[in-house]
Amino acid sequence: MKRITTISLIAVASFVGWFLSCERNMNKEPDDQQPADTVIRVSYIADNSKSVSSSINAASGGSIQAEDKFGVTFELTIPPGALKNNTSITITPLQSFSISGAGGSSCKECTGSEENCCHHGILLEPSGLQLDSSATLTVRFPAGSFPFEGSGLIVYIDSAVNSYSSYPTQTNTAERTLTAQIRHFSGYGTDETNKERTRREIIEKCRKLDSKVGTDEFYLYLYDVDMMHWLDGFTGPGGEEYSDLVALLESLMLQIWSKQVSWILARYSGKATCDAIERLGGADYSLSHYIGWHNGSSFATLRTSIRNTLLTALGQSLEKGRALCQMDSCMAGIELLSCARAAYIGSGFEEPTLIEALNQNLGTCCKGQITISADKTSIRMHPLSRTNLSDCYAVITAVVTGADGKPIENIGVWFGSDYPNTAPDGGTTDAEGKVKTVITGSNAGEFDELGNSECTFVAHAYVGGSEILSEPLTITFKMPTIELKLKYDLSYSQTFNSGYSSLMTISINGNATRLASTYPSNYTCSGGFSRSYNYSASTGTETITGTIHPDFTQYPRCPFDILLASLERILLPEGNYKYTYYIKDLIFYPTDIFLFDIIECHNPGTCMTKRLDNWSSDFILQGFVGGYKFENNGGGEFPELIWSNSVTSETTNLSASLNVQISVNY
Repeated sequence: MKRITTISLIAVASFVGWFLSCERNMNKEPDDQQPADTVIRVSYIADNSKSVSSSINAASGGSIQAEDKFGVTFELTIPPGALKNNTSITITPLQSFSISGAGGSSCKECTGSEENCCHHGILLEPSGLQLDSSATLTVRFPAGSFPFEGSGLIVYIDSAVNSYSSYPTQTNTAERTLTAQIRHFSGYGTDETNKERTRREIIEKCRKLDSKVGTDEFYLYLYDVDMMHWLDGFTGPGGEEYSDLVALLESLMLQIWSKQVSWILARYSGKATCDAIERLGGADYSLSHYIGWHNGSSFATLRTSIRNTLLTALGQSLEKGRALCQMDSCMAGIELLSCARAAYIGSGFEEPTLIEALNQNLGTCCKGQITISADKTSIRMHPLSRTNLSDCYAVITAVVTGADGKPIENIGVWFGSDYPNTAPDGGTTDAEGKVKTVITGSNAGEFDELGNSECTFVAHAYVGGSEILSEPLTITFKMPTIELKLKYDLSYSQTFNSGYSSLMTISINGNATRLASTYPSNYTCSGGFSRSYNYSASTGTETITGTIHPDFTQYPRCPFDILLASLERILLPEGNYKYTYYIKDLIFYPTDIFLFDIIECHNPGTCMTKRLDNWSSDFILQGFVGGYKFENNGGGEFPELIWSNSVTSETTNLSASLNVQISVNY
């Protein structure tokens, strides 16, 4: 079966969307009523007991199937991306469905009470839903009951307005299926291929299209009529040819298009406007579809008249656009020249002088400029709390204007920076000539010892074919510091039967600060640490005392190393899906806090130097603390860092604690 080619259907569908984007004047719609005996009438009753619903994911698509009381199944397969949102789809089979009026109502393979056995249908909901791409509707008849001699049809039905419209349908007799592509949710049914009914359908559709000549709706109705050309070469169930119906369709369409072309020429000849160019270019594009029809030479004549007028309009638009540019009317000049250039390319003209002149004037039309600014020029790398994020990002705005100082819309803008791969996102200018984007610390470069980093950004755009650059904008990024306040206290005493007793106390206090970068290699420590130690033990004849060696009383270096700063990603409240990071977990090693020399003196005056960690086997000093979670200015106590080992004395008392206060500051 010869059908309308895919590229033609796509061309018409694409043009419909383009055409409706233009502002048009509307003609008054004539009365659509006809005598009742020439109208195809449909009626049906839904069977709600057979309804089936399913939620279809917009991204992945899916299928839903329902079966009517006769065992006929209807399966709808929706491809990925056809739905704009996840949607609950409902199929409700019909318990009765009939067609009357033009062409008769009975099915050829049915008799008696089963005279409508080829008529089955469904209602699709949500009613009126439009898909972004075609879904496949497959109707499968049960074994032994395929009521078509040859090919069947899937038809669109709406009893509320007596609407009937056939779809190009693939018939598989062996599988007992009918298949069609649909994009609209309403009623659908099955019908036999009926020559008289098809003739009436062609006449009715062409009559409606004729009433839309010179209106915005012309191209919508045009697509529906064009689809009927799939009858070309079709042979009906009785072997009858449909070539006479194809000839009828082609003849009516030529008459209608002749009226449409006359209206376009009368309205837009001699006009150098984007509206005229788009009207003429659209008609030229659409008429190219009919060159392959049997009366294609007549359509070619219509197209020639449109193309000649379009070519004249392009030349006039070039001169008018050039004049607008010389008057510094940038937006109007660029718009008109751009419309002409797009129409030239779309039409396939071979006029190298014209396209060269269009390109040259577009490239030199206006000298625009671009400015860049930010709502703040200093950004914190990490917030101090999860709810205060405003200081952790900046909104950058680029504005594109023409030589006349007016903003230019639909100009692409992108950003560059002095650090590779760190520029923020770009975009297209709005009606105010603006592009806005959000920048965070992920665009920062290297930090100095004070936790500061600077990054310079420049906005780029093309206006009139020439690249323009903004003045540079510098953003400062600030790394927070993590400050730890440590307090460690130890009390250790022993008493022996011999009368020997000892008491050791250690107190370590101090502050230490590091930059809170994600990577330990970037940390810089500032601040020191102080500690004290005293020890005494005595018997009846000897006294032993201990103190920290003077060289170890003050600790100039950082007493800890950060092993990992765990970050929580937070979506910012302003667009572009940008994130900032909150420091939520800190794992660190306190290094050398408990490793220092002590001076131990025995009465009467013998002193020696020992390392604290080797001073006694009676206890072990543990130097690891991990996984401490904190909020800003939070704190907490860690478990004891000293565990008793093998102590042989009769009485031992041991207590130790470490208290840590942690704060994040800028």
